[in-house]
Amino acid sequence: MAHDNGDGYQRWWYRFPARPRRALIMDKRLTAFLGAAVKTMQNRIDEAQMRAPGYRDRVAHVEMDDEEGGMNLNMGEELIHHLSLRGQDAAGLLRRAYTAEYDSGRVITWDNHRWIRLRSALAVMEQMHVEFAEGVRGEGDGVEGGRTYQELIWRPDGDAPKSYKLRSDPRRRRAEYELETIRDLGSGDEARAMTIGAPKPTPQGRIVPKE
Repeated sequence: MAHDNGDGYQRWWYRFPARPRRALIMDKRLTAFLGAAVKTMQNRIDEAQMRAPGYRDRVAHVEMDDEEGGMNLNMGEELIHHLSLRGQDAAGLLRRAYTAEYDSGRVITWDNHRWIRLRSALAVMEQMHVEFAEGVRGEGDGVEGGRTYQELIWRPDGDAPKSYKLRSDPRRRRAEYELETIRDLGSGDEARAMTIGAPKPTPQGRIVPKE
């Protein structure tokens, strides 16, 4: 597992075998390329997540050979036992890291983990605030007749659009307050203060469907 905040930063790569010196029929690179494409489809999101600050420090990697794990569904009892022991060792690494005192001299600790995630989250939210503020400043995007967000919030009950309405004044005031607050946070000289010196690589906020 990571021993400091710089470990695990590198990207994951699937390497190809060297080009053979003899007959091309022995060239295994095409097979390796197709295998790498399949692995990328299967693992790309997980591998990208494991590089993110606040995530990579809570992952313990367990080495396995070709006969272990994955699609090896017929592993013998002894092989499963030894693989389980490695899993226990990995769990021990994580336990010792996250139960250590903050002044133990370790870099990876529970407080460090929480701090990295806070710094990273603030940088992500700051970027979203900046982009949100830019969208608010470009209200209507030059479309004739387009209403401002404030006008949409306070539109009469009978006016379109008729979906997802805020059906009470307290909710409308809350929406207006959040709109103004995020706009202010994403504007001005300090709008990117949390991005400066943030953990790398900087994560990004994305709106995706909740599963």
